[in-house]
Amino acid sequence: MIAKEREETILSLLGERGTVSMLSIMAKCDGVSAVTLRRDLSRPERLGKLSRTRGGAVGARLFPAPPGPKGVSQEFDALILPPVKGQWGHTLRQQVARRRAVLIAESAPQVGGIYLGPRNLDGARALGRAAGTEQAAKRARAEVLLVALEGLPNTRERVEGFSAGYTETFPGDIVFHRVDGRGLLREVIRQATDAFAAHPAISVIFGVNDHTILSALDVAERTGLRVDGYSVGGEAAGFSTRSPPAVRSARSWRSFPRSSAGSQSTPCVAPCPARATSPRR
Repeated sequence: MIAKEREETILSLLGERGTVSMLSIMAKCDGVSAVTLRRDLSRPERLGKLSRTRGGAVGARLFPAPPGPKGVSQEFDALILPPVKGQWGHTLRQQVARRRAVLIAESAPQVGGIYLGPRNLDGARALGRAAGTEQAAKRARAEVLLVALEGLPNTRERVEGFSAGYTETFPGDIVFHRVDGRGLLREVIRQATDAFAAHPAISVIFGVNDHTILSALDVAERTGLRVDGYSVGGEAAGFSTRSPPAVRSARSWRSFPRSSAGSQSTPCVAPCPARATSPRR
């Protein structure tokens, strides 16, 4: 099999699958060494037809544009990319660079990207300050459960911002308990259950997003604990309608409505922090 035939075989596989491993290429090009096949990837990569990865290749049109009028380019002009980790994210950023397209970083800043989003640290700190002021009127000592998502920089900033703001305005003793929910419902439930069992005096919960805080509050309710919950979230569709009656989301500089528990929260800022209070027993 000559080089041109091998190249056509490789591009055909990518057209069918989008991604292809070196083992798959070798199976199609029987008798050709891996060294030769890796060299065969160089030319189509220079032409922007594929992107080499560790152990294979990725097609140039992972995100084909919808059919347009004749003569209109089907290449993408920009890519909105969340803070994904590993080879997948690296490959996507490589494709953006090769196309000289625009990389828009979603949720958190990224190298080479234009960040359009909230200031997570500042917004969470404002929420923490409001929470500390509110809690100071209720208790002299606070145990705070911070349900984090340690794998992403934007969610780590939310935890750091909230705890810093809370410390600034709460005058009493504070004990923080930080756990990693990993962005998984089951893990949040497991971590919250273990935290409440080990530290029954927890009175405040902070969750890095709406799903995290609602799961933790559900565990608190089933455990019989009386807690107040705060979250930087509200981005999911129908957040308020799926939440307990006392949950409200803020969209701008304004106060939350009075909750069913009879307390009034203070104004807060983007990124849409939400306040939640578990039902009192």
